[in-house]
Amino acid sequence: MSVINQHIKYWLARLEITAAATHWADRHAAHHRNTRRAIVEICEAIRERHSAELAAIPDSEALRAADAAITI
Repeated sequence: MSVINQHIKYWLARLEITAAATHWADRHAAHHRNTRRAIVEICEAIRERHSAELAAIPDSEALRAADAAITI
């Protein structure tokens, strides 16, 4: 058996022991928190992109009036 296979078997055994020792509610809570962290990162990236796009618009009263006339 190769060293890599031995390492994989050892790693899987450690995962099984850890999974068995961790209550399902704790795993669920950790997964929920990780999902929320990922969502926050995605939302921050979207907000930064939209903010940059908005900052690039040469906003003026004339442009706002034209936009209002078009969208009403």
